[in-house]
Amino acid sequence: MPYTFPCKSRSRFLNPIIKELRKHGQNLSIGQPVVVQLDDEKGYKGTYQCKTKPEARIITVDFHYEDKTRFPARIKAAAIALCREEFAGTFEISHEKGRLTIRSL
Repeated sequence: MPYTFPCKSRSRFLNPIIKELRKHGQNLSIGQPVVVQLDDEKGYKGTYQCKTKPEARIITVDFHYEDKTRFPARIKAAAIALCREEFAGTFEISHEKGRLTIRSL
């Protein structure tokens, strides 16, 4: 079931992710990942495919869980950072122990 959310956030994870996208975002266009090491190693482990539409300011994720409030905050922040930095398309975003990996699909 698709989970769609707006491209806005007050997450504390947003700024470090945007900083790395600004530094290394060109990697996505050449098939390389952007890796962000967050200070906090907590959070849900997982991998999600996120489709960003910066022109519409929305993100859609295939998320199979009844309670949408349980969607991982770090993954959501990464998708919102991609959208805010005008990266359009489908991305694989994974998180494990504070390490976010973003790949273009």
